[in-house]
Amino acid sequence: DMARGNITPRTRQLVDALNDCLGRGEHREMFHHSDDAGNPGSHMGDNFPATFYLPRAMEHRVGEESVRFDEVCVVA
Repeated sequence: DMARGNITPRTRQLVDALNDCLGRGEHREMFHHSDDAGNPGSHMGDNFPATFYLPRAMEHRVGEESVRFDEVCVVA
């Protein structure tokens, strides 16, 4: 599926249910697809800005660098 990628039937159900709960109509979906790594029609630049909702704030360290992600994180 070029629009939703390699999405499982269960993930498709969840995506549709989440959009229904938000009252989103066709072409106004907040949730779209499975991960972009499995989407053959994906273009990285189309994914930004992106908003992530995490269960708790977290910090990721790579060498000397540290990146903090809050519970609601917007990546531009």
